Amino acid sequence: MELKTYACYDNFVSSNKLGIPNLTSSHCHDTINHLDKLLQSVAQRTEVSSITRCKLTLVGFSKGCVVLNALLYSMFSHPSHPFLSSISDMVWLDGGHGGNTNTWVTDHSILENFTKLGIGVSIFVSPYQVSDVRRPWIHQEEQKFHETLRHLGVSTMKRKLLAQDLPVSLKSHFLLLKLAVQARFS
Repeated sequence: MELKTYACYDNFVSSNKLGIPNLTSSHCHDTINHLDKLLQSVAQRTEVSSITRCKLTLVGFSKGCVVLNALLYSMFSHPSHPFLSSISDMVWLDGGHGGNTNTWVTDHSILENFTKLGIGVSIFVSPYQVSDVRRPWIHQEEQKFHETLRHLGVSTMKRKLLAQDLPVSLKSHFLLLKLAVQARFS
């Protein structure tokens, strides 16, 4: 377990005993169904039925990006799932997890399928994830992820390195949240 951090999202993607996600189509098969049912439940409990008809921007931060990654695999398994039409954008904020591989989706088939859905992509990264010499695979995978999506012609693509003048630290990692909101809506 890198950096002694731990979080898991077992409702969306199975993980090993250290909380490292198993990002494959077979392990992420029901991710899209689970998210759809979760939002339907929110709509029912809040009595706001319009939530299921809204255009959604899905956001993941840090290890929470594994949920977005799992969704890409689930979209591959369910390319015509009705819930997909409600997703307008997906935003990856400084994605990372405790493993040493599969931090970003790099499978060409998964990314090609995702591109066909017309969902916009924003990527915001900080030195904490992409400049850490102890975890070089994060930068390599993120670079392949965004370059592949750009090459495939994703509908809207935005990528920004924020807090680049700060050292690799949790401060730059959490500052990214504030800076990403400012960058996305300015």
